[in-house]
Amino acid sequence: MGLVNMDDAGADEVKTALGIDNWRKLSKDHVLQLVAMMPDFDKDVRLAVLKQLPELQKIVGKAMTAARKVHEATLASNDKSQENDYQGRREARASIIAQLERDDLDPQTRRPACI
Repeated sequence: MGLVNMDDAGADEVKTALGIDNWRKLSKDHVLQLVAMMPDFDKDVRLAVLKQLPELQKIVGKAMTAARKVHEATLASNDKSQENDYQGRREARASIIAQLERDDLDPQTRRPACI
């Protein structure tokens, strides 16, 4: 972040730590970074930053909405990947069962390759 002691940081130093020179350049990513940094700020610094950002609640709301969408997309992708894995395992079991049910195979041929 570039700041050694956030308790002594002023609002300008917070902007520098975020890599911006003006609060108008505050993006959703910066807001998440700022919110994560807030517990390390001195109370007066927090108040100074919040006074300069009266729209922070709206910005944080938009950032959280975006983060939720990414999270939901990740969960959906994970569910699909997991279902593909389960389907592959079901197919492998079905194949093994089909081979075990064949009467024309000797015990060595019937033995699965993974054992």
